[in-house]
Amino acid sequence: MYQASFAGFFPAEDPKYSCIVVINNPKNSEVYGGKVAAPIFKELADKVFALDMDIHNPISNVNISGSIPDLKKGDGIKVDFVLQDLGMTDTPSKELRLLNNMEDDLKRGKMPNLLGMNLQDALYFLEKYGVQVEVSGSGAIVRQSIKMGAYIRKGSVIKLELA
Repeated sequence: MYQASFAGFFPAEDPKYSCIVVINNPKNSEVYGGKVAAPIFKELADKVFALDMDIHNPISNVNISGSIPDLKKGDGIKVDFVLQDLGMTDTPSKELRLLNNMEDDLKRGKMPNLLGMNLQDALYFLEKYGVQVEVSGSGAIVRQSIKMGAYIRKGSVIKLELA
């Protein structure tokens, strides 16, 4: 019988937490702490780090007036809402230039470019126009099975890969 263990501390610059992970009788012929126990330590450390606001440095105030942030394609109504919340009310939505006007493409029966989008925005538009979606992974869209510009119709199935 083996025991795989890993000990660590975080944050590295000014440690506040330490942890030892011990796995009794590890499976799959993996008996090394770096392979078995370290990934568990990392997951625990990530969760604690995310929840302890005292560890994080405060964000300094940034003057954003007068400049529009880089925008990704997505729901224009939500973009307007966010810009208003940031105090950018002097920027009319007509001047916002999203990289891709997805809704126009979908209305014409063409597949828009979804790369870089988050899943929520992509699902909103695709399902609204009757496109069925299969998803793998998490994060932003990195691959789509139907190429941009290809003709689609209601009931088409697209596979999206996220990373």
